[in-house]
Amino acid sequence: MRQTEQVLNHLKITGSISNREAILDYGIASLTKVISMLRADGYVILGSWRKHPITRNNYKRYWVTDRENIERKVSHARDIAPI
Repeated sequence: MRQTEQVLNHLKITGSISNREAILDYGIASLTKVISMLRADGYVILGSWRKHPITRNNYKRYWVTDRENIERKVSHARDIAPI
């Protein structure tokens, strides 16, 4: 599965993703690049800086406002994907 598909599936299920989740769960070293590619494909993905409550480190969390739209685009992309 491609990195963009992994991130889309994660967003579809949970609604948001952080760089730490991308690295640990999927081995994606540059979530920013994957998000940029998805935005270029027409997905509306928002992001905001957060502060970890314990470590006080800053991190960015990306999310979608319409998970249903992601589901339609993902399933449509699979329907037209070349074999």
